[in-house]
Amino acid sequence: MRVTICHTSGVKASSVQSVCALLNEADKQIIQVEQGALDAAAVDAVWQAHVTDATTDASWDLIYAVIRDLRVQLDIDDSTTHFVYLLTEKANANRWFSFHEPIGTGANVYIHTADWGGFMPGTSDFIFPVAHLVASNVLHRLVYPLMNDWDAAAHDIPEGCLMDKCMNKREIRLKLKAVDVCPLCQPDYQRALDEKRLHPNVLLDGLAMLEKVRSRFLFSDRTGLQKQPSRLEVRKHDGLLFLTDFGQLVPLPPQHWALYVYFLENAAERGIQCHQINQDRLLELYQLVARAGDLGAMIATVQRMCEETSFNTKISEIRKHFREVVGEYLTETYYLWPKRSDSQRMIPLDRKLVVVLDRDTPS
Repeated sequence: MRVTICHTSGVKASSVQSVCALLNEADKQIIQVEQGALDAAAVDAVWQAHVTDATTDASWDLIYAVIRDLRVQLDIDDSTTHFVYLLTEKANANRWFSFHEPIGTGANVYIHTADWGGFMPGTSDFIFPVAHLVASNVLHRLVYPLMNDWDAAAHDIPEGCLMDKCMNKREIRLKLKAVDVCPLCQPDYQRALDEKRLHPNVLLDGLAMLEKVRSRFLFSDRTGLQKQPSRLEVRKHDGLLFLTDFGQLVPLPPQHWALYVYFLENAAERGIQCHQINQDRLLELYQLVARAGDLGAMIATVQRMCEETSFNTKISEIRKHFREVVGEYLTETYYLWPKRSDSQRMIPLDRKLVVVLDRDTPS
């Protein structure tokens, strides 16, 4: 089974990456979660072709037409084995923050991504509720083929069940802690299994994804009080930094990624100055993520990175990326040297929290 996620331009691509990375961390057997091949501009164009009145919230029918068109452009057949999600900041006329198509296959799902900050303060305010909705909608659609079926079965008052309706976004924090299906709802799930609408491995994968979201959310929730850093996963095979316990990617461009990882390797206990950087090692790291390109041009790029003006610019931009993800306190205390530190640069993060994955030599 495959889940493909598309998004409009009001949703950051890095946030969608974080949702996919979090769900794919779960120990799954058959569900694959991926970003759609269409960029946000192409998705916007499809939206605008169907939702021509920008002054009113779109009806569900128009939104379903958008997702069906996305299926066509992605060359994805109508099937309950391939879900297509639309993540958008654009509201819908019924004011629901998630729903699946009630006719046809129903494997088309809308999720509203805006306005979570007021109900999910702290880090990852977007990531956890949206990831939970991605996973739970797979199960809801297969157990309750029509939205009317789901609406009739869902709990109006939250009970800590996967089937809590949570019509108010304030209640989503309760739902994020719910992975189990309550005794009242279990017969519906068993019926779906018996009728082969729901494959046992899909159920297990869905619950595994929800458990991963729950555990990461609870850890992140505690850090709001404790102000503790997350483990940092350095993925050298794809040039990503992943904050494991926050469930979020830090989206650094190749030059910035190489410079940051260099300092993780070389400036743990004492700082170093930009003119002390080993340019050969920095080039190796840059090659890992830049991949293609003329070697001479890459060497020249690394040399410029080590010039003081360019170096300071890169550091300011790295700081901006981290602050957008974890806020100022964690950035300044753990993930990057303070703004006003002298020319001796270091990253104070405990290296026991750093996990390096995959090869560290250029291919």
